[in-house]
Amino acid sequence: MSSLVWRLRRLRAMGLVEILHRTRRALLNRLPPPPYLRWTPEEAYSHLIDENTEQLIAEWPFHLHCSSLDEIERAHVLEDAEALVRGEWVLFGRKVALDSPPRWNANPMTGNTWPDAPSKKIDYHDTKLAGDPKFTWELGRLTWLPTLAIAYEVTQDDKFKERLNLLLSDFLDRNPVGWGIHHTSGIEMGVRNLTISLAISACPSAFSEPNFKRSVGFMAQQALWLRSNLSLGSSANNHLLAEASGMAVAALCAPNSRRLTPLRNLGLRLLRAELLKQVNADGGPAEQSFEYLPFILELFLIPFAMERAAGRGNTAPSAERLHRSLEFLRAVLLPDGGLPKVGDQDDARVALPMEAFSRARLVANALAAFLGQPAVSSADTALARLMFGETPHPKPPQDLHREFEAAGYTLWRRDPWMLLLDHGDLGYLSLAAHGHADALSICLYHGSTPVIADPGMAHYHDDLESRDRLRSTPAHATVSFDGRSQSEMLGPFLWGRRANICRQSQGFECAWYTGEIHWRSVVVESNLIRIEDKTSRPGGRIHFPLGPSCSVEFHEDCALVSWPGGSLEIRGKRIGEWILHDSLFAPRFSHTLPTKSLSADMNGLEATIEIRLAEAPC
Repeated sequence: MSSLVWRLRRLRAMGLVEILHRTRRALLNRLPPPPYLRWTPEEAYSHLIDENTEQLIAEWPFHLHCSSLDEIERAHVLEDAEALVRGEWVLFGRKVALDSPPRWNANPMTGNTWPDAPSKKIDYHDTKLAGDPKFTWELGRLTWLPTLAIAYEVTQDDKFKERLNLLLSDFLDRNPVGWGIHHTSGIEMGVRNLTISLAISACPSAFSEPNFKRSVGFMAQQALWLRSNLSLGSSANNHLLAEASGMAVAALCAPNSRRLTPLRNLGLRLLRAELLKQVNADGGPAEQSFEYLPFILELFLIPFAMERAAGRGNTAPSAERLHRSLEFLRAVLLPDGGLPKVGDQDDARVALPMEAFSRARLVANALAAFLGQPAVSSADTALARLMFGETPHPKPPQDLHREFEAAGYTLWRRDPWMLLLDHGDLGYLSLAAHGHADALSICLYHGSTPVIADPGMAHYHDDLESRDRLRSTPAHATVSFDGRSQSEMLGPFLWGRRANICRQSQGFECAWYTGEIHWRSVVVESNLIRIEDKTSRPGGRIHFPLGPSCSVEFHEDCALVSWPGGSLEIRGKRIGEWILHDSLFAPRFSHTLPTKSLSADMNGLEATIEIRLAEAPC
């Protein structure tokens, strides 16, 4: 797709207010930069922070309880910190070597580098420059910074302090606000303010005095940039949350600095308003992406916890919606701490980024501690202990049958099975950036094993063909026509005309943007799942993508699907022969596994599928 075509399509997704906002930003970018972009971080501290360093440390509003980590949690933190001292780091599950000092503008996966140029002149969509920018941005989010600060706090070993200050000083030298790839997107700056603030909250003495001042000044500079460059209109999704959070936290950390007070007020006001938009009334994610939910909850939790510690604000309305999101997570959480692979996933994380922890359980347990609610599990309590000094007793998921009407999911749980029916919207706002064309699809888990699987997402910018394939309708356990998708793909994070989903009779109806209609009903009775499909025209094909540990045998009219520890039989009425295809499953961002997908043509306008569950292979 040419750049011009993409820009025209993107323009169509904007309203007038957003177009005016972006036009104003473009005009301002042609003017000389504002004073704060010409300052060094030290100068920014002098201009923007009213307290000296001793006062600021004494007034710091939030302190992490590093000594509350248990022995195993502390060992995980120290393991990662030791690796950082050796120049090793983990990027989306892969070990990478960090140069000393790191090449901050390099893609660790390819070695290619982004231009050393003003941020506004770098088009991060152009993967020909250095590949997917996510691989470069991740190191620049500084999620490793609190790890080193916690390690120094609990051991007082100078090697952690020395490594922290060496890496931080070099990053600040080479990446001033407005320069380079790390300042091309507001979400990166917002997350970076959170990680810097958490590191200081863990151990202010881990920072040399110059680096402490530079860090606080740098946070204030980023907050000012964020205020002028908010993701509004069609882009007001999790990016806006990170920007608002980054503004709020920078100001909360300097509570008596008058120049930052408006940023605190704006950031917190935006967070409270967006919480009611981006988390549905039943707690489900408006972006239709399960794995983004723990990330956005971190974006709410950190500033709200800081605000409470500072004795400011009333979080009662926010607490109610956060409580519902906690209960949504409790309902859909898998036994291993994972989540169904609904929608996009990009391994986004802020605090305690160690691979040893389940992100969903880690954040959910911390949120439970903040709200005074039961934890979702006795495992992965480190963030709750770190932020609040304790973890509440757990209340594990219960067997249930529940419809999350606002989010658009119906859930059946009966240990060890979990079945999910997706009848929600495509995604959030006009872009629906992280949604998939998966209406009326199911996914089925046996314990934590995906059996009938949502394929997940492995790519954002670097493999657009694979991205389109994994978010298409035929990649999901629903009905397709002619291999097409229910909604119109216009770009990797842009949808055009959408399918419309509504309740109809005893099921749900999906009206495709091209005019076809698919109706589905799902009924669960003991160990039998019965699916009724009806279509408005012939040519429907039923799909069942399988998890990577599944194998298939065909017996007369039955497809026997088995995996270590379980099996099921799939039988169909008024369908053609079952066909087994090669397919892909993405267990996490940037990773894919080969798997299989079952499909069969509908013979006419109606079909019935019966899935009979077994506890062990037949």
